[in-house]
Amino acid sequence: MKKEFYWIFTAIMALMLSFGFASCSEDDEEDDNPIVGTWIMQHQPNTDYDSYVFQRDGTGSMTIYRVSSGNNSTYPFTYSYGDNILSIVYNDGDREMWRVTLTGKTMTMTDGEYLYSYQKQ
Repeated sequence: MKKEFYWIFTAIMALMLSFGFASCSEDDEEDDNPIVGTWIMQHQPNTDYDSYVFQRDGTGSMTIYRVSSGNNSTYPFTYSYGDNILSIVYNDGDREMWRVTLTGKTMTMTDGEYLYSYQKQ
């Protein structure tokens, strides 16, 4: 009886451990690319602003929110990120390159001329 209990207990523990490892893999992927997620520009109330959504697969979109008119525009893109450099290629062929600084849930982007700050949602 003790041997059966031991083997059942061991099998249950092995099964629980395998679920534990499987549930961590998604978190590990996100840690590999900290830019993945939705980022909203820090802005004053009732002013236009934009947001970026970065997917794990290297695609994303930028949306411009025009508060006064309500005419929002979304622009899909592909991107690469490494060594604090973000390169974006929009579907229409336009390109942007940004130097990125990530501090907690704040991302600052600069192209040498402009500086923008975003909050991760």
